Amino acid sequence: MGAVVGRFARKTWEEEVETKQADRQGGRRKRIRAPDGTNHAGKRWRCDEETSDEACLATKAVDHATFLKDEEEKGKKKLEELLRRKWCKWAPLVQKIEKCKYKRSVCFSVELLVCVFRHLPYRDRLRCMEVCKIWNEAGNDPTFRRRVKADQSIQEVLDAAGAGDTLLIEPSFYEEQLCIRRPVKLVGLPCPSCWGSERLATVLQSPDYETIDCRARCCIERMILRSTSVQEGKSLISFGRGCEYMKLEHCEISGLSGILLPVSTVHRKLCLKNTRVHSTDCETAICIEGGSCLIQGCTVTGNSGTGITVGPYGFALVKNCDVSFNHVGLSLSGSGQVKHNIVWGNRYKSFDYDPDHSCELYKNQIRSLQKRFTVPTAEESENSSEQDAHGFATESD
Repeated sequence: MGAVVGRFARKTWEEEVETKQADRQGGRRKRIRAPDGTNHAGKRWRCDEETSDEACLATKAVDHATFLKDEEEKGKKKLEELLRRKWCKWAPLVQKIEKCKYKRSVCFSVELLVCVFRHLPYRDRLRCMEVCKIWNEAGNDPTFRRRVKADQSIQEVLDAAGAGDTLLIEPSFYEEQLCIRRPVKLVGLPCPSCWGSERLATVLQSPDYETIDCRARCCIERMILRSTSVQEGKSLISFGRGCEYMKLEHCEISGLSGILLPVSTVHRKLCLKNTRVHSTDCETAICIEGGSCLIQGCTVTGNSGTGITVGPYGFALVKNCDVSFNHVGLSLSGSGQVKHNIVWGNRYKSFDYDPDHSCELYKNQIRSLQKRFTVPTAEESENSSEQDAHGFATESD
């Protein structure tokens, strides 16, 4: 009985294999659209019709093209309805509709995005510029830039500018006091007929000790800032309540007043990069009493007082700077890091350091005026590479 059952089961299995092979050799089943029409690719199989491989591939291609065309028409209808309801005034600005490769979404033109970005706050616009290349291009559109001519007033253009605009200032001498009430960027255009440091030809001078009254976030590049008077406890740049961050890059600061970052309930940040501070007639050229400050690649020279001062409530990172020909080079009583600086030629002392505070000194070079302009010998170079416990480079007598 068991043998009979085994033979019957074996025959049944062999018959099934032969049936499957015959189906494969005879042809493939063809996909058709479902009766409800919801799926263009089709969910059911028609078993009575058999076609070849080429016909099957052609049918799939036609179904896929029809599906994409229907999806594109649906996207256009949705966009037209959206424009008709909310954005009717921006409808003529839509130039093209692109369907993304992986996500079936709609990409708007740059002109439409610029109109939308104009109604956004400054910080939201910065976040939107990080989405993709098209949004970044819209955020950097030339319509957000304003040009200040030589015969114009910078304050008038500032009042008419929007948040996040860039002011391109032509080379000239401007004698006025600026009040910045919204986040902007001031860029001085270089002089085309000058070379080197003389290319900084945009001079802003104030008859008072205060040249800029900053009440919002601000960035200043390639400008010369001067003050013609000095007052104790006052700064060339005044930091208001709304000013949380300020950046000076490739600038030049001279005159009687310096830069003072005072102690405040608002934590302010000051950034000085590749800036030259010289010929100030105040107690300290750069004074950090509170907040935090980054001083990188700057030159602080020829000041009647201290070059850089860090107060007990301030934090400063000073690196790759040249501090020379001041009364005192650096006065450190706060926290921070001072590294890779060259301090030389100061009249009284190079460092006024308080070891009780947590200011770290690392690989700073102290050189005398004579060794600054002479080539050291082999023995002097070996001795100058040695450093003491505080990070100062020692010199041989």
